[in-house]
Amino acid sequence: DKTLYQRLKADIKDRRAERDKILAEYPKLAARVSYDRLATYNEELTDESFVWFPSRREILEQIEDSALSGRPVLLLGESGTGKTSLVTAAAKKLTGNLPFKNQGGPSTRLQDSLATKGLKGDESCLIYQPLGQAITGKETSFDEKPLHEGGVAFDDEFNNRQKDIQMELVKSISNIRPGKKARLPLIGEVEVQPNYLFVAAGNPPSDRYDREPTDPAVEREFGTPITVDYPEQSLSNPELFEG
Repeated sequence: DKTLYQRLKADIKDRRAERDKILAEYPKLAARVSYDRLATYNEELTDESFVWFPSRREILEQIEDSALSGRPVLLLGESGTGKTSLVTAAAKKLTGNLPFKNQGGPSTRLQDSLATKGLKGDESCLIYQPLGQAITGKETSFDEKPLHEGGVAFDDEFNNRQKDIQMELVKSISNIRPGKKARLPLIGEVEVQPNYLFVAAGNPPSDRYDREPTDPAVEREFGTPITVDYPEQSLSNPELFEG
């Protein structure tokens, strides 16, 4: 699947280059294409509450690359660049459902992100948290079979967590792959659902904000972080204006 995906991706890149060359030669055709593109953006905004600008579609393709390999994803971008909206739209595009957003705080450990002990009626059970639901497709330990095929587990403000908790979390999830078995703290051995993908987001250090950089050892577990910037505004790609 990954080989076929990469081949198709390369073919699309070549076709886009051919298109751009043709549009550069025929201004009237380019104007018509721009009009149609704005109409498409309007439809996307109405249907999905999100616009798939070229830069956002490129990030989606990078997320798809990770999804095919089962690797967790790390998005880095300033506040307001649209990380949460992007992950929400990507989850709906890839799985048909909203992401399972982690509600934990800076000191929330892996076990509590997966499940907590609780009651269902008069009986004690495990209540699966968003990460646990995304992995198992279940809501409680009473569910004998998955209720869905898992989904995108979204951990926002990941680098606000304590560094030891970041490492504990990413070390554990880097070994959890869709379609495989995994042993989870408190829950035990489970079958990882096919739509499972872990996506973390964080804010990088900058001149404006005094933030701790993500530990390089943590970043290595994710692979190459994906940068989410503000929409571009240039002659070749006027996303900000068109938006």
